[in-house]
Amino acid sequence: MIARLLTPFFALALLAAAWSPTTQAADFPPVFRALEGEWRAEGEAFGASAKSSMIWAPTLDGEFYRIVYRIEMARATGIEIFEGVGYYQALSAESARGFWVDNSGDLHPLTVKIEPSALTSHWGTAGGKQGRTVYRLTAGDSVEVTDWILAEEGWRRFNRAVFRRAGAD
Repeated sequence: MIARLLTPFFALALLAAAWSPTTQAADFPPVFRALEGEWRAEGEAFGASAKSSMIWAPTLDGEFYRIVYRIEMARATGIEIFEGVGYYQALSAESARGFWVDNSGDLHPLTVKIEPSALTSHWGTAGGKQGRTVYRLTAGDSVEVTDWILAEEGWRRFNRAVFRRAGAD
């Protein structure tokens, strides 16, 4: 039981150790700095009424950006919580890499395309679960987050939320 719980942590430690540092937070493309801070959304997630939050911040001496993502969904049986954490390392002005872990037990590598106002994270591996998440800055200091999963019939959207900065009401 303990070995099963510790395995993801060891994998993350090995993954982080294998990566050589390439940049500092000040060198990250501007879209990362625009995403910094705490964001909130209300609406629907996974077919339920939901409250979502995400926090973006530089971490580990500015070598990475971290996102902490949380969805609280109101189900007939009570509140269901989805939580995940992602780490991003910029490789250039157009690309980054990273990994994502969440409370469903998923651990995915990330390949990231960087645009001036968006990050597109492709997650998963060939032959396994694959998806993509787009974080797009929009007018009015908002961020639209859209998730897709690769199904047999092609890409299927499974979640979308529009976030506003916490305290920006």
